[in-house]
Amino acid sequence: MMERAGLLALLVALPFPCLADDGTGRALYQTGAGLAPVVAGRSRPALADRMTCAGCHGIDGRGGSEGGAARAPAINWQTLRQPTQTRPAYDAPSLARAIRQGTAPDGRLLQMPQFAMTDAQLEALSAHLQDLDTSAYQGLTADSIAVQLPADPAQARAAAAAIAAFNAEGGSFGRQVVADRDAFADLGPLLDHLRGALTGAEARLAQSRQAEGWQVDRRIDPQAWLVLRRDGARAMIVPAPASMIWARENGESLEAARVHALTTLILEELRQSGRTITASAFTNRAMRIDPAAALFVYDDPKGE
Repeated sequence: MMERAGLLALLVALPFPCLADDGTGRALYQTGAGLAPVVAGRSRPALADRMTCAGCHGIDGRGGSEGGAARAPAINWQTLRQPTQTRPAYDAPSLARAIRQGTAPDGRLLQMPQFAMTDAQLEALSAHLQDLDTSAYQGLTADSIAVQLPADPAQARAAAAAIAAFNAEGGSFGRQVVADRDAFADLGPLLDHLRGALTGAEARLAQSRQAEGWQVDRRIDPQAWLVLRRDGARAMIVPAPASMIWARENGESLEAARVHALTTLILEELRQSGRTITASAFTNRAMRIDPAAALFVYDDPKGE
């Protein structure tokens, strides 16, 4: 009896029970599956995408904007369990009241829909909120950062080579970057985005040279480098020198050199982001990288 009483006391003391999400909590959070919200005292038969938990608070629970309006707060488990200047810490009962009644732990009315969730649904949602903390740091260990390589073999080789060079320089705060499917960051979508922006960066660089009297050759092949000419001299806009050297020494294409250079920028952004950044925050930062830093103007000594 004493052992049971001690166990019950321990469970009550925990801010949230430790749960495992079987997928139900994720569906509730992302789509509101099976839920009808109550807004301004009125029940709505369907849940608009922007009114789901993810629609307001972000897919990762780190906060977001409701249809472009005021920013909704972070609701991942690590955040909820900590008190702030405006509210006490949440526990399981106060989280249930927030969802069902729209009230904060201190009794304040929250500007959010209310949901008549069952106990089982609340348990599943709580489990998913705890999983959000895990996914935010998935692929991070004390000495490594896992990334997923692009699916294209040539791009994967280029990215792997850039990673090897990055690791040889010390990696990121003592962490080595490794390839793994359970990754902190997926390089494929990041590289696709930056590669699309690279063409515009090349055009802007060429335009700046035109102001100095250079003429730009018409590029028939969109994957070829841009050629500039002026008074018998010739220059080319190419990926960064280290990436060009790698491609030449390994028999890789110009496009692979571009991927190598862009991966190098992503890895440098990873280093600049520090040790405690989350996966979603890093992805947002990486999507804003200026790809112009991956470019170099090579003056051809042979000219024409």
